[in-house]
Amino acid sequence: MPWHVALALAVTAFGLVLRFLHARSFLSAGHASDYESAMERVRWMITHRRLFDAGEDLHVGYHAPLWYVLAAAIFTVCHAVRPIAYLSVGAWLVRQAVLAKIVRAALPQRPVAGLLALSLSAVLPISVLVDGKIYNEGLHAAFFSVALWFLYKIERQGAVDLRSVQRRDALAFGVSAGLALLTKTTALVLLGCFVALLVFWAWRAGARRFRTVARPLAELALAGAAGWIAIAGWWCLRNYRKFGHPFPHQYVLRHLAVMRNHPIVGEPLLYRRPIGWVLPVQFDWLAWPYGPWSRPNFWANLIAGTWSDILNRGLCRSRLPGPTVAAWRDATLVNHPCLNASRACIWIGCFLTAISLYGMFSLLRQFVGSRGRNGSLVVPASIAATVLLLMLFGIAYPFDHHPVIKANYALGAAMPLCACFAFALAALGRTAFGRVAESLVALGIAAVGALVALQVLVL
Repeated sequence: MPWHVALALAVTAFGLVLRFLHARSFLSAGHASDYESAMERVRWMITHRRLFDAGEDLHVGYHAPLWYVLAAAIFTVCHAVRPIAYLSVGAWLVRQAVLAKIVRAALPQRPVAGLLALSLSAVLPISVLVDGKIYNEGLHAAFFSVALWFLYKIERQGAVDLRSVQRRDALAFGVSAGLALLTKTTALVLLGCFVALLVFWAWRAGARRFRTVARPLAELALAGAAGWIAIAGWWCLRNYRKFGHPFPHQYVLRHLAVMRNHPIVGEPLLYRRPIGWVLPVQFDWLAWPYGPWSRPNFWANLIAGTWSDILNRGLCRSRLPGPTVAAWRDATLVNHPCLNASRACIWIGCFLTAISLYGMFSLLRQFVGSRGRNGSLVVPASIAATVLLLMLFGIAYPFDHHPVIKANYALGAAMPLCACFAFALAALGRTAFGRVAESLVALGIAAVGALVALQVLVL
């Protein structure tokens, strides 16, 4: 077995142990974010023996049903709550396997870059936190990653000739994207990425060659749409017939009540948030990792939430004696060692995030410069579209009394971001600078892994 494969298996085992121990010992009372509302819907389904929908008097009853069906089945068979959390643990293994396939297919000559990306995925704090919980984010991210893998395969197969694209891969993309949508509506961005790729190929062909690509483009579009409709079409049609919208949200269905309690929703869209909310100009979170901060800011929630548990929802159990500080509107207490560990993770995380962003833009630049023959459109687009969707939601509903924007809502972007991390390291090449960068990255990931392990096991 090659050394890099052995190390990849070792870091994956380390990440699995962290998540398993977290799932096995999570604290439901006051720490497990949305635990009570999730289990309320699971018990509701078992009692009523049917699917809920956005019209039910349930907190976030508009959620897609797949995770709740599986959770209800596990609860019915096991007669226990905790095994449901293992569904999230298994979902992370799927994401790790997909990441391994992408970096192995794209960077066969740069095993170190792939290994470091897998290591980052194993210890990413938001992933360890969410992948040990009872909630739908982990399963959604797994289906999201599988769909993106098939979409990336399609992109690479059609890099030169669209006739090389396998129609069964387009069908598989549609099926997995449909499963992702049945888990969480955020998966709509996958369809957007698919359409963007088809539109790019049509543009690349130009008016003269469009006839030669029209048929393969149509076949790909039909295969992807057929798979998606076969899996998720019934749910969208059900919602449309009942609510007049394929993806109803409780804020839309209860618009008058929302307006009554939050008049700001009635103001023009661009009036709802100050410009500073959408710009990375707020840095309180570098010193204080627990929200909310002095001024609401989108990037504070997203970046700090990726590298620390900003709501204090159970990543750190505060087992050690000693002084504590109040976190998230004085709702929970956290000890000083955990606070310091979170601070350190955020500082290191900023460095690692910058590398992922460099890889993201590098992939897109290569794709555009080579007219689709190198780089990637769908990997960066899946990240950007997810972040943009969250930003637009936070602008539409500017509620800062509770976290409408959380990093775990973007968990589907974690796998493509880790892939971009590998691409960035590979782009640095086999130079002295590249080797120094790999060494610094390895130290940073090891430090984050140690800090996360301390939070889960000791602090």
